[in-house]
Amino acid sequence: VPDYELDIEPAKLCAGIVSVREQIAREFVKDLDTIDRMGREAMGSYFEGLRSDGPTDGPLIPRHGLGFLDWDPNSEEAPSPLRKGNFDLLKLLATQESV
Repeated sequence: VPDYELDIEPAKLCAGIVSVREQIAREFVKDLDTIDRMGREAMGSYFEGLRSDGPTDGPLIPRHGLGFLDWDPNSEEAPSPLRKGNFDLLKLLATQESV
């Protein structure tokens, strides 16, 4: 079994952790706005479908693509690690809190 020595620089480690936390926080702010918009669109579509006279051509509640989670062309930084999982957990938390 080979031995390894690793020098840990606490200041550098903390700076990296804080940087990732800040990036996730910025993404959460954008994601909460997106979740709000998606919810409003879903409710509007649902009630519009109920008010229509005939059968609808699609689902009453629209499905949104999540391609924007992979890469944002307007952003200068790459998505954080586990971006889709973070969005999913935030959406579930927001849904749970709204009920």
